[in-house]
Amino acid sequence: MATSRGPRGRMTKPLVTKYNLGDSVAVTMVADSPDDPLVGEVGVIRRIVIADPDDGDVTFLMFVVRFRERCVRLAECEIASGQAVEAALWLQKQLATLDPKGGK
Repeated sequence: MATSRGPRGRMTKPLVTKYNLGDSVAVTMVADSPDDPLVGEVGVIRRIVIADPDDGDVTFLMFVVRFRERCVRLAECEIASGQAVEAALWLQKQLATLDPKGGK
């Protein structure tokens, strides 16, 4: 099921995302500041809002994601479903155990 928002302001069509309120998501982008969540940190979507529908630029959805002690606004390109990230981290751990020289 998908979530749809809009249209509002100068928007001509609604914005749609595969994420819903309450979904677990993980951060996929490197943090800009020490207070930002780390890559792979999992949180829960608390709000889905439209980013500046009247500013004339490209309009997109922002997700207010609750991490342990804080809420952070993230764009859709900065998050992934919790299951996808867990699978990627598992694969990364498996690949890290391989011998890069092929056992020689």
